[in-house]
Amino acid sequence: MKTQFEIIGDRLKRIREQAGLSQAQLAKLCGWASQSRIANYEKGARGIGADDALILSKILKVSPGELLFGEQSPSSRPKLSSPNTLFLVGFRPGTLLKPMALLQWKTLYARSQQ
Repeated sequence: MKTQFEIIGDRLKRIREQAGLSQAQLAKLCGWASQSRIANYEKGARGIGADDALILSKILKVSPGELLFGEQSPSSRPKLSSPNTLFLVGFRPGTLLKPMALLQWKTLYARSQQ
């Protein structure tokens, strides 16, 4: 059975290929030094955090919801209803959060609503 990271990685690869981009091209458009980050995402070796999900979704012209959760229809895509929704995207079990981290997540949420 595939992990969530692998499922999201497969989705990223499919979307990237539909956009006609190589891993290296996508990494360059995202402002990253090499394609290894993209390769790790696509293999499921690394989870996509909120910051990177926003960058990737803008470059690939899909919503973060489509990239991370597979939401396809614009009419069925719910708007992020609270900072907690975006917060859960980047949460890793066993991680303790500090008040500053929560403030950063709320800031990311505010940016995603613009």
